[in-house]
Amino acid sequence: MRVILFDVGHGFCAFLKSSTGCTLLIDCGCSETFSPIKYIRENELSDVAPIGGKYLTKLIITHPHDDHIKDIDRVISELPPYLLLRAKFNWKDVKAPGSNESDYESLNTYIPWQDKYNAAPTIQPNWGQMHIRPFSLTQSLVAGADNSKAVNNSSYAVIVTFAGSKWKQKLLFGGDMETSGWESLLEANPQFKAELAGTTFYFASHHGHASGFSSALFDAMGTKPHLNLISVTTKDESVDNSRYSSNSGGLSFGPGDVRYTLTTRTHGSIFLNTDPTGHTVVSHEHLPDNIESKYVTSYLKALGF
Repeated sequence: MRVILFDVGHGFCAFLKSSTGCTLLIDCGCSETFSPIKYIRENELSDVAPIGGKYLTKLIITHPHDDHIKDIDRVISELPPYLLLRAKFNWKDVKAPGSNESDYESLNTYIPWQDKYNAAPTIQPNWGQMHIRPFSLTQSLVAGADNSKAVNNSSYAVIVTFAGSKWKQKLLFGGDMETSGWESLLEANPQFKAELAGTTFYFASHHGHASGFSSALFDAMGTKPHLNLISVTTKDESVDNSRYSSNSGGLSFGPGDVRYTLTTRTHGSIFLNTDPTGHTVVSHEHLPDNIESKYVTSYLKALGF
Protein backbone atom coordinates (compact mmCIF):
# COMPACT_ATOMS: atom_id res chain seq x y z
CA MET A 1 0.00 0.00 0.00
CA ARG A 2 1.18 3.50 -0.83
CA VAL A 3 -0.28 6.58 0.83
CA ILE A 4 0.44 10.24 0.15
CA LEU A 5 -0.85 13.11 2.26
CA PHE A 6 -0.31 16.09 0.00
CA ASP A 7 0.75 19.52 1.18
CA VAL A 8 -2.08 21.73 -0.09
CA GLY A 9 -1.87 24.46 2.55
CA HIS A 10 -5.20 24.82 4.35
CA GLY A 11 -6.98 21.90 2.75
CA PHE A 12 -6.91 18.14 2.45
CA CYS A 13 -6.05 15.57 -0.20
CA ALA A 14 -4.80 12.02 0.38
CA PHE A 15 -4.03 9.39 -2.28
CA LEU A 16 -3.87 5.64 -1.63
CA LYS A 17 -2.83 2.82 -3.96
CA SER A 18 -3.21 -0.89 -3.35
CA SER A 19 -0.84 -3.64 -4.49
CA THR A 20 -3.53 -4.68 -6.97
CA GLY A 21 -3.39 -1.28 -8.66
CA CYS A 22 -6.62 0.14 -7.27
CA THR A 23 -6.52 3.81 -6.31
CA LEU A 24 -8.39 5.85 -3.73
CA LEU A 25 -8.53 9.63 -3.35
CA ILE A 26 -9.86 11.10 -0.13
CA ASP A 27 -10.90 14.69 -0.88
CA CYS A 28 -9.37 16.80 -3.62
CA GLY A 29 -7.95 19.96 -2.09
CA CYS A 30 -5.15 21.85 -3.85
CA SER A 31 -3.09 24.96 -3.29
CA GLU A 32 -2.59 27.92 -5.62
CA THR A 33 0.64 26.41 -6.95
CA PHE A 34 0.28 22.65 -6.47
CA SER A 35 -2.29 20.19 -7.82
CA PRO A 36 -2.30 16.64 -6.40
CA ILE A 37 -4.30 15.53 -9.44
CA LYS A 38 -1.55 16.68 -11.81
CA TYR A 39 1.09 15.02 -9.59
CA ILE A 40 -0.83 11.72 -9.49
CA ARG A 41 -1.33 11.68 -13.26
CA GLU A 42 2.36 12.29 -13.89
CA ASN A 43 3.86 10.06 -11.18
CA GLU A 44 1.52 7.44 -9.73
CA LEU A 45 -0.44 5.69 -12.50
CA SER A 46 2.15 3.68 -14.45
CA ASP A 47 1.25 0.48 -12.56
CA VAL A 48 -2.51 1.13 -12.42
CA ALA A 49 -4.99 -0.80 -14.56
CA PRO A 50 -8.11 1.28 -15.28
CA ILE A 51 -11.55 0.10 -14.21
CA GLY A 52 -14.33 1.11 -16.54
CA GLY A 53 -11.77 3.27 -18.32
CA LYS A 54 -11.02 5.18 -15.11
CA TYR A 55 -7.56 5.30 -13.51
CA LEU A 56 -8.99 6.60 -10.24
CA THR A 57 -10.91 3.70 -8.73
CA LYS A 58 -12.72 5.62 -6.01
CA LEU A 59 -13.09 9.16 -4.72
CA ILE A 60 -14.42 9.83 -1.24
CA ILE A 61 -15.49 13.40 -0.51
CA THR A 62 -15.59 13.61 3.27
CA HIS A 63 -17.64 16.84 3.04
CA PRO A 64 -17.97 19.58 0.40
CA HIS A 65 -16.22 22.57 1.96
CA ASP A 66 -14.06 24.34 -0.62
CA ASP A 67 -10.70 23.40 0.91
CA HIS A 68 -11.63 19.73 0.42
CA ILE A 69 -12.91 19.99 -3.18
CA LYS A 70 -10.85 22.85 -4.64
CA ASP A 71 -9.26 20.67 -7.34
CA ILE A 72 -12.60 19.31 -8.56
CA ASP A 73 -12.17 20.79 -12.08
CA ARG A 74 -9.05 18.68 -12.62
CA VAL A 75 -10.71 15.61 -11.14
CA ILE A 76 -13.54 15.96 -13.66
CA SER A 77 -11.34 16.67 -16.69
CA GLU A 78 -8.16 14.70 -15.91
CA LEU A 79 -8.84 11.97 -13.32
CA PRO A 80 -12.54 11.14 -12.97
CA PRO A 81 -13.29 8.29 -10.54
CA TYR A 82 -15.05 5.02 -11.31
CA LEU A 83 -16.76 5.19 -7.89
CA LEU A 84 -17.80 8.21 -5.85
CA LEU A 85 -18.80 8.21 -2.19
CA ARG A 86 -20.28 11.43 -0.85
CA ALA A 87 -23.13 12.72 1.29
CA LYS A 88 -26.05 14.56 -0.25
CA PHE A 89 -26.86 17.97 1.21
CA ASN A 90 -29.32 20.78 1.01
CA TRP A 91 -26.65 22.69 -0.85
CA LYS A 92 -27.79 26.06 0.46
CA ASP A 93 -26.77 24.84 3.91
CA VAL A 94 -23.17 24.41 2.75
CA LYS A 95 -22.93 28.05 1.75
CA ALA A 96 -22.43 30.66 4.47
CA PRO A 97 -25.32 33.13 4.80
CA GLY A 98 -24.69 36.31 2.84
CA SER A 99 -21.70 34.89 0.99
CA ASN A 100 -20.89 35.66 -2.63
CA GLU A 101 -21.45 33.01 -5.29
CA SER A 102 -17.90 33.70 -6.46
CA ASP A 103 -16.72 32.07 -3.23
CA TYR A 104 -18.32 28.79 -4.31
CA GLU A 105 -16.93 28.13 -7.77
CA SER A 106 -15.74 24.66 -6.73
CA LEU A 107 -19.02 23.76 -5.04
CA ASN A 108 -21.09 24.99 -7.98
CA THR A 109 -19.01 22.76 -10.27
CA TYR A 110 -19.19 19.82 -7.88
CA ILE A 111 -22.99 19.84 -7.30
CA PRO A 112 -24.19 18.88 -10.82
CA TRP A 113 -21.20 16.59 -11.43
CA GLN A 114 -21.69 14.43 -8.34
CA ASP A 115 -25.29 13.78 -9.36
CA LYS A 116 -24.00 11.66 -12.24
CA TYR A 117 -22.83 8.98 -9.78
CA ASN A 118 -26.18 7.56 -8.72
CA ALA A 119 -26.12 4.27 -10.62
CA ALA A 120 -24.87 1.08 -8.99
CA PRO A 121 -21.37 0.02 -10.18
CA THR A 122 -21.09 -2.93 -12.56
CA ILE A 123 -17.53 -3.85 -11.51
CA GLN A 124 -16.35 -4.48 -7.96
CA PRO A 125 -12.71 -3.44 -7.53
CA ASN A 126 -10.19 -5.84 -6.01
CA TRP A 127 -8.42 -3.90 -3.27
CA GLY A 128 -6.21 -6.82 -2.24
CA GLN A 129 -4.90 -6.43 1.32
CA MET A 130 -6.45 -2.97 1.63
CA HIS A 131 -9.91 -2.64 3.22
CA ILE A 132 -11.89 0.62 3.28
CA ARG A 133 -14.59 1.36 5.86
CA PRO A 134 -16.41 4.74 5.82
CA PHE A 135 -18.54 5.86 8.76
CA SER A 136 -20.78 8.90 9.22
CA LEU A 137 -23.52 10.29 11.42
CA THR A 138 -27.15 10.35 10.37
CA GLN A 139 -28.43 13.85 9.66
CA SER A 140 -30.57 13.85 12.81
CA LEU A 141 -27.50 13.02 14.90
CA VAL A 142 -25.46 15.67 13.08
CA ALA A 143 -27.96 18.30 14.21
CA GLY A 144 -27.95 16.88 17.71
CA ALA A 145 -24.16 16.99 17.88
CA ASP A 146 -23.95 20.71 17.09
CA ASN A 147 -26.08 22.16 14.32
CA SER A 148 -23.78 25.18 13.94
CA LYS A 149 -21.08 22.77 12.76
CA ALA A 150 -23.38 20.51 10.76
CA VAL A 151 -21.35 20.34 7.54
CA ASN A 152 -18.12 19.49 9.37
CA ASN A 153 -19.88 16.89 11.50
CA SER A 154 -21.37 15.34 8.36
CA SER A 155 -17.84 14.31 7.36
CA TYR A 156 -17.12 10.73 6.50
CA ALA A 157 -14.59 9.19 8.86
CA VAL A 158 -12.68 6.65 6.78
CA ILE A 159 -10.79 3.68 8.25
CA VAL A 160 -8.35 1.97 5.88
CA THR A 161 -6.82 -1.30 7.07
CA PHE A 162 -3.87 -3.08 5.49
CA ALA A 163 -3.61 -6.71 6.58
CA GLY A 164 0.03 -7.64 6.14
CA SER A 165 1.48 -11.10 6.73
CA LYS A 166 3.12 -9.96 10.01
CA TRP A 167 1.66 -6.59 10.97
CA LYS A 168 -1.61 -4.79 10.49
CA GLN A 169 -1.70 -1.08 9.67
CA LYS A 170 -4.87 0.89 10.35
CA LEU A 171 -5.31 4.45 9.10
CA LEU A 172 -8.05 6.85 10.20
CA PHE A 173 -8.98 9.86 8.06
CA GLY A 174 -11.14 12.32 10.00
CA GLY A 175 -12.36 14.84 7.42
CA ASP A 176 -13.37 17.96 9.35
CA MET A 177 -15.21 16.15 12.15
CA GLU A 178 -15.53 18.32 15.25
CA THR A 179 -15.24 17.15 18.85
CA SER A 180 -19.02 17.00 19.22
CA GLY A 181 -19.30 14.91 16.07
CA TRP A 182 -16.73 12.37 17.25
CA GLU A 183 -18.52 11.98 20.56
CA SER A 184 -21.88 11.42 18.82
CA LEU A 185 -20.41 8.92 16.34
CA LEU A 186 -18.70 6.95 19.10
CA GLU A 187 -21.91 6.79 21.10
CA ALA A 188 -24.22 6.00 18.18
CA ASN A 189 -22.08 3.48 16.31
CA PRO A 190 -20.48 0.67 18.36
CA GLN A 191 -19.04 -0.83 15.18
CA PHE A 192 -17.10 2.36 14.46
CA LYS A 193 -15.84 2.40 18.04
CA ALA A 194 -14.70 -1.20 17.75
CA GLU A 195 -13.01 -0.61 14.39
CA LEU A 196 -10.86 2.16 15.89
CA ALA A 197 -8.92 -0.28 18.06
CA GLY A 198 -5.30 -0.47 17.00
CA THR A 199 -5.22 2.65 14.81
CA THR A 200 -1.59 3.12 13.78
CA PHE A 201 -1.78 6.40 11.80
CA TYR A 202 -4.34 9.14 12.35
CA PHE A 203 -4.86 11.83 9.72
CA ALA A 204 -6.21 14.40 12.13
CA SER A 205 -9.62 15.94 11.59
CA HIS A 206 -10.15 19.65 10.89
CA HIS A 207 -6.48 20.26 10.09
CA GLY A 208 -5.43 19.43 13.66
CA HIS A 209 -7.45 22.26 15.17
CA ALA A 210 -8.43 22.07 18.82
CA SER A 211 -12.08 22.06 17.70
CA GLY A 212 -11.62 18.60 16.19
CA PHE A 213 -9.62 16.99 18.99
CA SER A 214 -11.38 14.20 20.90
CA SER A 215 -9.96 12.43 23.93
CA ALA A 216 -12.73 9.84 23.59
CA LEU A 217 -11.53 9.03 20.08
CA PHE A 218 -8.01 8.30 21.30
CA ASP A 219 -9.39 6.27 24.21
CA ALA A 220 -11.28 4.09 21.71
CA MET A 221 -8.05 3.42 19.80
CA GLY A 222 -6.73 1.61 22.88
CA THR A 223 -3.06 2.23 22.09
CA LYS A 224 -1.63 5.48 20.81
CA PRO A 225 -1.09 5.69 17.03
CA HIS A 226 2.51 5.76 15.84
CA LEU A 227 1.96 9.20 14.32
CA ASN A 228 -0.69 11.87 14.04
CA LEU A 229 -0.49 13.51 10.62
CA ILE A 230 -1.83 17.00 10.14
CA SER A 231 -2.68 18.86 6.92
CA VAL A 232 -2.28 22.50 7.89
CA THR A 233 -1.25 25.82 6.42
CA THR A 234 1.40 28.22 7.66
CA LYS A 235 0.61 30.67 10.47
CA ASP A 236 -2.41 28.62 11.61
CA GLU A 237 -2.60 29.21 15.35
CA SER A 238 -5.55 26.86 15.90
CA VAL A 239 -3.52 23.64 15.65
CA ASP A 240 -3.47 21.64 18.89
CA ASN A 241 0.15 20.55 18.71
CA SER A 242 0.56 19.66 22.38
CA ARG A 243 -2.40 17.27 22.66
CA TYR A 244 -1.75 15.59 19.30
CA SER A 245 1.90 15.08 20.28
CA SER A 246 1.05 13.68 23.71
CA ASN A 247 -1.46 11.25 22.16
CA SER A 248 1.06 9.65 19.81
CA GLY A 249 3.35 6.71 20.50
CA GLY A 250 6.07 8.25 18.36
CA LEU A 251 8.10 6.92 15.43
CA SER A 252 11.87 6.89 15.09
CA PHE A 253 13.34 8.66 12.07
CA GLY A 254 16.92 7.94 13.13
CA PRO A 255 19.12 7.98 16.23
CA GLY A 256 17.70 10.49 18.70
CA ASP A 257 14.99 11.59 16.24
CA VAL A 258 11.59 10.42 17.50
CA ARG A 259 8.60 12.29 16.09
CA TYR A 260 5.06 12.28 17.37
CA THR A 261 3.37 14.36 14.70
CA LEU A 262 4.14 15.29 11.12
CA THR A 263 2.56 18.34 9.53
CA THR A 264 2.39 19.36 5.90
CA ARG A 265 3.25 22.87 7.09
CA THR A 266 6.68 21.77 8.30
CA HIS A 267 7.39 18.54 6.45
CA GLY A 268 5.67 19.00 3.09
CA SER A 269 3.92 16.02 1.53
CA ILE A 270 4.03 12.85 3.63
CA PHE A 271 4.51 9.35 2.18
CA LEU A 272 3.68 5.97 3.77
CA ASN A 273 4.89 2.89 1.91
CA THR A 274 3.79 -0.47 3.31
CA ASP A 275 5.31 -3.77 2.16
CA PRO A 276 3.41 -7.11 2.06
CA THR A 277 4.41 -7.92 5.65
CA GLY A 278 2.77 -4.71 6.88
CA HIS A 279 6.03 -2.91 7.64
CA THR A 280 5.60 0.80 6.84
CA VAL A 281 8.28 3.33 5.97
CA VAL A 282 7.33 6.99 6.47
CA SER A 283 9.06 9.79 4.59
CA HIS A 284 8.35 13.36 3.62
CA GLU A 285 9.45 15.94 1.09
CA HIS A 286 8.51 19.34 -0.27
CA LEU A 287 7.23 18.64 -3.76
CA PRO A 288 7.88 21.32 -6.39
CA ASP A 289 5.07 23.57 -7.61
CA ASN A 290 3.34 22.12 -10.66
CA ILE A 291 0.71 24.70 -11.60
CA GLU A 292 0.78 28.43 -12.12
CA SER A 293 -1.04 30.53 -9.54
CA LYS A 294 -4.19 32.12 -10.95
CA TYR A 295 -3.04 35.38 -9.39
CA VAL A 296 0.20 35.23 -11.40
CA THR A 297 -1.80 34.38 -14.53
CA SER A 298 -4.16 37.31 -13.95
CA TYR A 299 -1.21 39.65 -13.38
CA LEU A 300 0.54 38.52 -16.55
CA LYS A 301 -2.67 38.93 -18.55
CA ALA A 302 -3.04 42.45 -17.17
CA LEU A 303 0.49 43.21 -18.43
CA GLY A 304 -0.43 41.89 -21.87
CA PHE A 305 1.48 38.61 -21.78
